[in-house]
Amino acid sequence: NQLSLFGEAALKFDGSAAVPEASKAGTVSGAALAGAIWTPAYGRKLAILGRYMAPSYGKGWSGAALGFGNQWMSATADAARDIAREISQYKTIIQFKPSFALDSLSSVKPSARVNIRWKPGDDNPLRAELRGDISLARGPWVLAGRYDALWCNGFAWLWYAEAGRV
Repeated sequence: NQLSLFGEAALKFDGSAAVPEASKAGTVSGAALAGAIWTPAYGRKLAILGRYMAPSYGKGWSGAALGFGNQWMSATADAARDIAREISQYKTIIQFKPSFALDSLSSVKPSARVNIRWKPGDDNPLRAELRGDISLARGPWVLAGRYDALWCNGFAWLWYAEAGRV
């Protein structure tokens, strides 16, 4: 049972901050993030993150993220807003990645990932990806394949297989 806390802050001064005249005084902007990772038991983690970026700091997303992971799966959710451009986006990723030993020389490693992004106000607000992988190993030999499907402006897909010796 372990809790880790972290954080970071940054300040940005534009080049005119050193000029003494009030009319030419520079600006100061900042960014910060803070979070926590909790490991309640071996192989399990929960995380939370908050971040802020001042509009004058530059391109960046303020918001919050949550995450969970164990030996077989992980899930994240992220809500963010670009304050300077006044746009928001919401993302989630769920991944399953089990591994099975068939015998002392063989294993199967399937995985599946779903990635969804919603960006209200965008020309294509919804982007969804589904990806599946499988790897079969027997001694030094490996056979692997992947299928990836993407929905956004339209539909796209990809699949491949490969075999080799490690």
